[in-house]
Amino acid sequence: MSSYKENAEFVKKFLDAHDWHYDMNDHGHVATFTGGVGGFKGLYNSFRFILFVGEDEIQNYAMFPASAKDKLSEMAEFITRANYGLKYGDFEMDWNDGEVRFHLSFPMSSVHADEIILPTLLMAPPRMLDQYSKGFTEILMSLKTPEDAIKDCEG
Repeated sequence: MSSYKENAEFVKKFLDAHDWHYDMNDHGHVATFTGGVGGFKGLYNSFRFILFVGEDEIQNYAMFPASAKDKLSEMAEFITRANYGLKYGDFEMDWNDGEVRFHLSFPMSSVHADEIILPTLLMAPPRMLDQYSKGFTEILMSLKTPEDAIKDCEG
């Protein structure tokens, strides 16, 4: 088993090699990386991310850039529909402030065993936000029902 510091250095090397912009903080038992990743072609061209790197796993989050605070019930339905059948990761929403994010966790052992998988695992949350961003926006602007918006995102 690697220490969280070794794992954080492994992730840092990848992020640096791929020109990701981030801040890194060491919390004594986990390292956090926060920043933004861009290059998307949907409604938003970038998303904020946070990575928690520990001894055994990485917790990977990407945040939608707008709050759903005024549409909590509709967004909850949309997210529930989006999560149904997902094999890896899930959408989450904070009921207090309306933050919407995609979360994926994965074991460090799989990343160390196959370094080729790391880009896929790190990009999965922002890619999921990109895929569903039109639906999130349509819900927030009252343009579609959650059912209709999800059909468009997954159609």
